[in-house]
Amino acid sequence: MNWTNAPPYKLAKLLLKQLQLHTPLSHAFYVQNTPHLIKDLLDIPYNNKLRLASFDISNMFTNIPTKELITVIELTCQNNYIDENMTRDLTKLAKTLITQNYFRFENMIYLQPDSLAMGAPSSSTLSEFYLQHVESHKIYSLLLNHKVEGYFRYVDDILIIYNEDNMNIYTLLNHFNNISPKLKFTIEKKEKKKKARSTSWI
Repeated sequence: MNWTNAPPYKLAKLLLKQLQLHTPLSHAFYVQNTPHLIKDLLDIPYNNKLRLASFDISNMFTNIPTKELITVIELTCQNNYIDENMTRDLTKLAKTLITQNYFRFENMIYLQPDSLAMGAPSSSTLSEFYLQHVESHKIYSLLLNHKVEGYFRYVDDILIIYNEDNMNIYTLLNHFNNISPKLKFTIEKKEKKKKARSTSWI
């Protein structure tokens, strides 16, 4: 959706700027680019029981729970030692923006209740706030408990490396789908094969 003419567009740009300035994200599991991913994959010792699985977050923007998101922003501000006044301003901006999720399409006005607006410049950053919070507080423990060899995410696409002798990927998928009532994950499995060199993957 083209959001440039939406009334809250400038507010979204302002919130995005302030969040980036005061609450930088860690991107602990985030894949920056292909070379970054390849380097991390090569650090995983190879054995013939390793498998690849791809999780996808269905309709991510429209399924981010915005009420929880406000709490996440407050916690992120606290973790970054942001003073109470700035924290209050950031959460107020976020609350105002979330209630302005309407847009115009073919002479009709649409409202997205309890979700992040498609096309809003702030939606990708706000979703990152929520997903990184979930990764650090819920997903990380799942990865440890299931002995996952590697977890990498780019926006809503997740690559998981696992040993098929140690875990059932569908059990992990079920746990992921219990993280939040709204977030839903789907799966695509791929096998990882060994080339002539043990450090090469396809």
